[in-house]
Amino acid sequence: MNVISELGNQILEIVSNWGLPNGSHFQQGLNEQQLATHSRFYSHFHATELEHLFSWRNGFDRNSAASMANLWLVPDWLLLSLEDVELERDYYAKHIHDWREEWYPLLSNGTADRLFIDQSRITKFQVSVSYAFWESPQPIGQIYDNIEAMLRTYLVCYQRRAFYVDSDGCLNRHFRQEVAISRELNPKSDYWRREDLCS
Repeated sequence: MNVISELGNQILEIVSNWGLPNGSHFQQGLNEQQLATHSRFYSHFHATELEHLFSWRNGFDRNSAASMANLWLVPDWLLLSLEDVELERDYYAKHIHDWREEWYPLLSNGTADRLFIDQSRITKFQVSVSYAFWESPQPIGQIYDNIEAMLRTYLVCYQRRAFYVDSDGCLNRHFRQEVAISRELNPKSDYWRREDLCS
């Protein structure tokens, strides 16, 4: 088992132990043959940690009748399926002026914001994760050093209860704790050092 799968499994185990059904609403990961049918993705991201991510789980299940909160990987964020990644990438590249063709959405907040990966910023195996927060004073930048760092950040946030279950039974966050953890684990990413975030 690769490190991406190990981290992902630990995250879902915590969520399950907290009594939440979120993990059951993710689609099973794609095998090598299934990944290869996505030829454009495969040509850019084969043998990278992004391929390992979709081999672990293929995003949330759009056919699920669950509430959005029960589809989150972390509070407020949905992991897209590879099919949705490709569809959104094509749509954004065509219709959003500031969206570049080499950007592929990865996580969605259910509205306009996205975390995305940039095919031009692959360092051997690793793929950095950027953000597009269109209403933010600084709408685009890097948020996680790579996918392993993103999942490790999420795991530590769960372990230290920066992510928690609120009184409504939904995942929520203590943002100051999340910022501190994210700064520690993502030293190359600018988002967590922005002046408009809490110090």
